[in-house]
Amino acid sequence: MSESVVVITGASAGIGAALAELLAKQGMSLVLVARRKDALESIAARCAGRAHAIVADVAQRAEVRRVVDGAIARFGRIDVWINNVGQGISRLPSQLTDEDVDEVMRLNVKSALYGMQEVLPHFKSRDAGHVINFRARCAPSSPATCGRAARCRGTRASAASSLTKRRRPGSRR
Repeated sequence: MSESVVVITGASAGIGAALAELLAKQGMSLVLVARRKDALESIAARCAGRAHAIVADVAQRAEVRRVVDGAIARFGRIDVWINNVGQGISRLPSQLTDEDVDEVMRLNVKSALYGMQEVLPHFKSRDAGHVINFRARCAPSSPATCGRAARCRGTRASAASSLTKRRRPGSRR
């Protein structure tokens, strides 16, 4: 996978930031995506010149399209798209508001679906490419908070699974 072009969403902290540093050390070209400009640029600076930072909200389809276009303009292709944006639930379900649920769905589901939808035409045109979906974690203090996050993970997994079932190796669909 050396010299692959990898897009990492949610790259300004946590798993995304650690993954960016690791992949840069392995010689990969990176497109790092997050909403927080200062944190994102700090991570990019630690990637030995191998990272291009794009500030974007990937829960907005137009922003995802801008990331895909920017990555291709910069590196000529995308080999791997990593959906790493997500938000865990830290309260009991009985304490969640409709706005809380909408935000979790926006971040955990829409961001992943938009990423897959926008990068797949590029992958199909090249007959190559990989999508990797990370999941948001639940608050460790309360298993009761994991229900909605599990449903979000299930939605992501279902979408990713349907992509692999519909697209067989060597097919041009």
